[in-house]
Amino acid sequence: MAEYKFHYSHFPELRKYIDRIEAEQTNFKRFVVREYFGEHRSRYYRDKAVIKLVLEPEFEIKCSSEQYEPTAEESQAIKAELAKVEWPHSILAGEPEADEFISSGAITGTAYKFYDLKRSAVVTIEERREKDGKKYYVRWTLFMANGEKPQWRMMDPDGDHLPFWKPRHQHNKASVMIHEGAKTAAFIDGLVNDPDRRQERKAHPWADELARFEHWGASGGSGAIYRSDFGELHAADFLGDVLYVCDNDASGVEAVKTFSRLHGKPMLAIMFGERFPPGWDLADKIPNTLINGHDQIDVRLRELIRPATFATKVVGRRYGRDVYDLTDYFAREWAHTITPELYINQRWPRLMFSSDKFNNYVAPFAHPRVEVSELLKLRVHGQAETIKYHPGLEPGFHSSADGTFFNTYQHRHFELYGPREQPDLAMFEEFLTKLFPIERDRLEAKRWAATLIARPAVNMRYGLLLVSDTQGVGKTGARYRDRVGRAIGERLAKPAGL
Repeated sequence: MAEYKFHYSHFPELRKYIDRIEAEQTNFKRFVVREYFGEHRSRYYRDKAVIKLVLEPEFEIKCSSEQYEPTAEESQAIKAELAKVEWPHSILAGEPEADEFISSGAITGTAYKFYDLKRSAVVTIEERREKDGKKYYVRWTLFMANGEKPQWRMMDPDGDHLPFWKPRHQHNKASVMIHEGAKTAAFIDGLVNDPDRRQERKAHPWADELARFEHWGASGGSGAIYRSDFGELHAADFLGDVLYVCDNDASGVEAVKTFSRLHGKPMLAIMFGERFPPGWDLADKIPNTLINGHDQIDVRLRELIRPATFATKVVGRRYGRDVYDLTDYFAREWAHTITPELYINQRWPRLMFSSDKFNNYVAPFAHPRVEVSELLKLRVHGQAETIKYHPGLEPGFHSSADGTFFNTYQHRHFELYGPREQPDLAMFEEFLTKLFPIERDRLEAKRWAATLIARPAVNMRYGLLLVSDTQGVGKTGARYRDRVGRAIGERLAKPAGL
């Protein structure tokens, strides 16, 4: 096969350098030094150094880590050896070509096709393999060498970035959910969109929440988040939320920080926590410990969401140090009140912190040692004098005669229960029957309570005065009634107008 002659092992000077630093070849012109770690079902890695052969404007070797750079002698020898080599380049494959290669027998694991943004061609194929109970991935890309036929190679496509896995057809959803890897993304996309999986979807407690999103997968999982093609994500221009789902392990949770920084736009994250097994992701079966006696799940997906927009940016240097400011996206998500001094998320007012707790909460999504609260206090936009809780007003900023305030009321969310999720109301109905023995009164109390819960902004013109005839055994209540009675009597005894 003609292109095999371009493998690094066929170039003695390059081979000596690559073998010395123990790097792996991921492309004809790209090598990485990796550190492997991890337990459970996966073998994770982090890239310690990336070595690239740059052809234009002139040949040079670029290394991301000073520790692994070639010596001056190695660099000169490699340049002399490779400067005139005409390297193969990756090309897009048509759908029939990709399908033919998948069925050829070269791929023994599960294949996932990675399309370009328009879904018109295949950029690369990712193969998921399992060995000794652990999973690992390899990529296959179509390469073209001068004067030769295109050949599939177990290599990454050219360039620094990898495309996101995307379903073959768009579903025109306003929001996107980013999963770690193609497997989970493909599983969830099929769950909510494949008609043949209708019964599976019906049984899944989070299906309706998942159906709100397009589902994409980051190639290479948490270890290669920095290689994701964020330009592709930005070009898709989702008008709703960008939601990153962390696998339930240390590597997956830490990867969201890199994703947030490189995305640079508003985003959310889902972190599953200790109630879920280590390594758990959305393609796994929901743990039985989270299913209650009524066949309902004890936690909703939205309850696991937290804001994850990156907070800070470098805006210059002063006295030899970087100067930071808030990103505009982050500043628009948070409010600051003066008395009391609080930092409140405008979308979820329940996220309300003092300055120290606020800095700790957003620290993973900010540059080190930056006091985010101090930067937010410098913003006029997003500042209010105080807070109020007013169910009759929309959450957010309002003005009154006393000044500006932030309304911390948050609309409640109510579930629509399906046949399998119908709650058992027998105990509550028994309580209401004892509290309101007369059926007409009981119905009116239900109507009043339902209005208060579902429509708090409605100004009802009456309230419920609940009086009990049951006598107490202490003297406190009697003394209070006597005191109130005397006050009312004295008031009524005064002449009118005084």
